[in-house]
Amino acid sequence: MAQCEAAGGDRDPRQARLPLSGLRLLIVEDSPEYRAAMRGMAAALGAVVDTVDTGEAGAAALASGGYDLAVVDIGLPDMSGGAVVAGARDCGAALLAVSSDDDGSGAPAAHAFAPKPFASVAAFGEAALAALAAKRC
Repeated sequence: MAQCEAAGGDRDPRQARLPLSGLRLLIVEDSPEYRAAMRGMAAALGAVVDTVDTGEAGAAALASGGYDLAVVDIGLPDMSGGAVVAGARDCGAALLAVSSDDDGSGAPAAHAFAPKPFASVAAFGEAALAALAAKRC
């Protein structure tokens, strides 16, 4: 739990009101449109964002550590997003599974699930905060 609480400890005071300020976020999404939209939403909420477009790249990035939250598409073309999430369960990051055509059952190891596309920046933020809160429990 200390690791989760410490995740936001180095936040930039100028962004203190943004819900994801200073958090490192990884987006694993094969669709360029969804990837760009989620990157923009996460950045608008104050996150420092990295993106990758394959499950293999996502798994490697998560294994290297340093992320507070990962948003992982369940329907990746090279490997299941559920497999990425399951393999990353002990990486230290909160795991948010997303999909436009799954109900979350494709990634049961995720801390939270949200359908995409997100209706708003606020909806993305709520899903991200739900994953972070579930990780702390």
